[in-house]
Amino acid sequence: MKNWKISVVLLVLLINFSFSAKDLCKVSINPSKSDERTVLLMGGNAWDLFKAYINELKNRNVDFGYRDIVVKIWDGKKLIDVDMNVWDLLTGEAPEKIWQNKLKDIHAKYDDKVLSDAYNLGWDVYCIPKEGEATVKNSSKGKKGECSLEAKMHINLGIQLVQNRKYENALKEFEAAVKKSPTCSLAYVNLANLYLLKGDYNIALDTYKEGIKKAGDDPYLHFTGALIYTKRKEYDYAIRALEKALQNGFKDVQLLKNNRDIRPLKRKKRKEFCELMLKYNIPLRECL
Repeated sequence: MKNWKISVVLLVLLINFSFSAKDLCKVSINPSKSDERTVLLMGGNAWDLFKAYINELKNRNVDFGYRDIVVKIWDGKKLIDVDMNVWDLLTGEAPEKIWQNKLKDIHAKYDDKVLSDAYNLGWDVYCIPKEGEATVKNSSKGKKGECSLEAKMHINLGIQLVQNRKYENALKEFEAAVKKSPTCSLAYVNLANLYLLKGDYNIALDTYKEGIKKAGDDPYLHFTGALIYTKRKEYDYAIRALEKALQNGFKDVQLLKNNRDIRPLKRKKRKEFCELMLKYNIPLRECL
C-alpha cells in the first residue's frame, strides 16, 4: 500500500499539469440514499456526459433508477430540465435508449454561476473543463498529444477513482481513454503510471513506447519513461528518457526533487543527472 500512496501523489500532479484546478470541473455525487437524483451536466454533448455520469454512479455503488433522475442543462440562456415521464415508458424502449433519444442532440454549455449554484443546492454534477466544450469525437485521427472530449471524461473519472483508492477501476478508465483517443498523451501518462504502480514494468514500458509513437514527445510521458527504466534498473535508458523530457519542456522541480522513484537514478547516474539539471537550468540543491 505504501508504494500506491507514493505514486498516487505523482499521478495527481500529472493530472494537474494538464488541467489546472480552476478549469477542471469536479465530479460531485450527493451521498443521499434516495433513488431520486438531480444532476447538472455541463461542458459537452449531454448524452455522452450522461453516460459518464451513470458509469460514475455504478463505480461508486450508488443505487439509482433511470426514471428517478432529473437532468439539468444550461443551454446558454436558461436552465432546462430533462426527465422520463409515463409517455416515455409506453414506447416500450429500454431506459438507456429513451435517455439517448432525449439527450443526444443537446449541447450542455458551461457557466460558472450555474455550476456554483448546483454545488450549493447539493445536486450531482458531471462536467468537463470550459475550454474542452465540443462535440465528442471518437476518431483516432487527431493530432499527436490531443485528447478527445470522451477521453478527457474517462481521465477525469479515473482521477476520481484514484482519489477513492479504486485503482483497478481507474486503470479501466485510463485504458478506455487510450482506446477512445490514441493520440492522447495524458491518457498514456496515467495508464503507464498505474502499470508502474502495480509493478507491471514490462507493460508500463510498452505503454510508454506506444504513447511516444502515437501521442508524440510529451514531457510528462518521457518523465514517466525515466521512472519505468529506473525501476527496471536500466539507468542509461532512464537518463535518455529524462533528457527527452527536459528537451520537451519538463521543469517540474518538485517531482525531480521529491519523487522517490527517481532517487536510484540520482544515485547511480549522479554525474549525468546533474549535468542535465545544469544544462536545462533546473535548480536542484544536490547538483549545485
